Amino acid sequence: MKDQVAAAYIFGFPLVASDIARERASGSADNPGQALLNSFRHASALPPVGTTGWPSVDTLDSTAWLDVSDEPVIVALPAASRGRYLNARLRLVDQRAIF
Repeated sequence: MKDQVAAAYIFGFPLVASDIARERASGSADNPGQALLNSFRHASALPPVGTTGWPSVDTLDSTAWLDVSDEPVIVALPAASRGRYLNARLRLVDQRAIF
């Protein structure tokens, strides 16, 4: 029984945590830190000095929650301007990285 509970937690926790993160990040474009589904939220300032829990504290990030339940979503990214780079990451709701 203990192993089954542990397996259920390992499977279910990332799904619940991702859903909570999606609810907090999506909603109204008028609220700071939120954007509608299938649209980007662009950071306008770097995180405060000493902030933890951010993937990077020296770059401006853009994030989007994509709803592909009804149809595919095409994401087009601009070419990186000279001397700059572009890093795109895609994750499934259970936190598996696609690329």
